[in-house]
Amino acid sequence: MVEDAYVDPFFHYKQSVQIGTPLRLPSLTFGEIAADAYLGGNKYVRANLQGASGKALSHGEYERVLQMLSVKADLPEGIPHFMPQEAVDLSALGNERDVELQLVEPLLRRAGLESGDWVRQLSVRMGRGERVYPDYAIGVSGTAPEQRVHALVEVKYRMAGERDWREAFWQAKSYGLRLGAQVIVTAAAEGVRIYRRSQDDFDFSQGDHQPWSALGEGEMLRQLGRLLSGRAG
Repeated sequence: MVEDAYVDPFFHYKQSVQIGTPLRLPSLTFGEIAADAYLGGNKYVRANLQGASGKALSHGEYERVLQMLSVKADLPEGIPHFMPQEAVDLSALGNERDVELQLVEPLLRRAGLESGDWVRQLSVRMGRGERVYPDYAIGVSGTAPEQRVHALVEVKYRMAGERDWREAFWQAKSYGLRLGAQVIVTAAAEGVRIYRRSQDDFDFSQGDHQPWSALGEGEMLRQLGRLLSGRAG
């Protein structure tokens, strides 16, 4: 798939996607899938794939399919893999504010920032009478309409897939361009993505995805601290 699904009013089905640059893979029969101890437990496999059209595999199921295919033949380069995620205790996270208090604000402090370095829910005028409120604005200077920030953090509770990450990115980008931000970060229970401004724009494809486990300590955390504080070269 080369772009997100979209609604085509002239097409019978509800959504369409553009598919390109296919990679040839060995075949995997339904019998092999159903006999597999892991994939065979999928409810749609147990129902002989009845009603399975358009249903997504879990990360683990997808990786298991690739593992089974690799036994049959060498897989071509370019096969996408999901990035490893830290196991976040979702029982302690019930909403977006929990993600802010238990994950985002501790991360900002580990990165060397203090509570006075950021403004939560900064009021920003975007258009005629329209106000938006970025979750965290770092390095705020000036006053409206010349107010500027160095970095923004947009927080969501969960990110179910790339569509959610992309929507959060576009939301943060709109604030970031308006406020002259050099860095934007999108964060959720599944991890964070970091974007640097380049050629006066932010590019979704250039986002650096990091699980929470990678930002506990070490060089990655130090790099993030430099980025958010404006000390990065």
